[in-house]
Amino acid sequence: MPLRSPSRSVCIKSVSLRVVFRGNTGHYTKSAARKKRTHRAREPSPLLSMDSMAHMLTLYDAARCPYCARVRILLAEKEVPYETVEIDLENRPDWLYEKNPVGRVPILEEGGIVLPESRVIMEYLEERHPEPPLLPSGPAERALVRLWFERFDELSRPYYRVLFEGETPEALDAELTKLDAALDASPYLAGSQFSQADIAYVPWIIRAEGRAGVDLGRHENLRGWLARLTKRRSIAAEQKIAVTIAT
Repeated sequence: MPLRSPSRSVCIKSVSLRVVFRGNTGHYTKSAARKKRTHRAREPSPLLSMDSMAHMLTLYDAARCPYCARVRILLAEKEVPYETVEIDLENRPDWLYEKNPVGRVPILEEGGIVLPESRVIMEYLEERHPEPPLLPSGPAERALVRLWFERFDELSRPYYRVLFEGETPEALDAELTKLDAALDASPYLAGSQFSQADIAYVPWIIRAEGRAGVDLGRHENLRGWLARLTKRRSIAAEQKIAVTIAT
């Protein structure tokens, strides 16, 4: 018997229902009220057209996933309305593998386009919704953003070794020291302006103390950077998620 298609909750101003998919049958359960999340979007004017509804973005999401957090932050910064389909990472539905053969989230869907991988999604959204810009205007600064993405594994590898292999956090702390040194020269990772480079790294930094046991107090520039970022509503919301949801 074919699997049921995923149900969705439309996010125009807020999400009133969070749909969590579990297991191989495609069945879903309604999450408790405490699990509801709000996604801010532009005010529709005055009602969304049928064409807008037909092309509404759908984000296959997991609240605890830092890679998904990248996309949520970018969508919030650009105030793009979207639907959310929450995936239970402990029991992924079979139909998820039809959208991404490796079964990972985030996945973004718009019309007939299905995009996995957070970096690809972020690039797509930047071109699809260029305002406000989250890439610098100059070619050198844009190249620096891309370089931060290229080097991201230097942070993520020791982070996940601490979480899943029981490694002590020294190697992770050494990478945080490098970030701290980079932030000594500029307020943001790619220069004077907030950009996708900051979005790429901050989900792991806001989880580092609670999950990986590192002391951010030793990294003054990194703490200052995080303080600046959490003044933004998009990142303050993710900080709350990191505190309340096991990752």
